Amino acid sequence: MTLGKRVGKDAGRNKATFVGALGLEGARARRDALVGEAIAAIDATGLGAAGETLRQAARFVAARRS
Repeated sequence: MTLGKRVGKDAGRNKATFVGALGLEGARARRDALVGEAIAAIDATGLGAAGETLRQAARFVAARRS
């Protein structure tokens, strides 16, 4: 896994994170659920193919490495 900052930096500053609250696998599951919810919301708008850029943005944010 690639991180954009030093491991433990948020914990050292007592910042709440999904990983801290849910563990790594729990955070990944929550991320995937949120992406699914975002895509479902886009689909519900009736945009069809015009909403593809938004769907791609949701997937990109979840997949980015830094």
